[in-house]
Amino acid sequence: MVNSLEKQGIEAKRTTNNSPKGDILIVDKEDAARVRKILRNLNEKING
Repeated sequence: MVNSLEKQGIEAKRTTNNSPKGDILIVDKEDAARVRKILRNLNEKING
């Protein structure tokens, strides 16, 4: 996921606190809305 975000120009890093949900740190808070949209679209694509 981090690689996908970076390809779209969004700087992100994987956190290291071993969350089973896979935490991602978004460096620029201005990108948060774009990331939510990307995740919603991915979720719809996977879950129909």
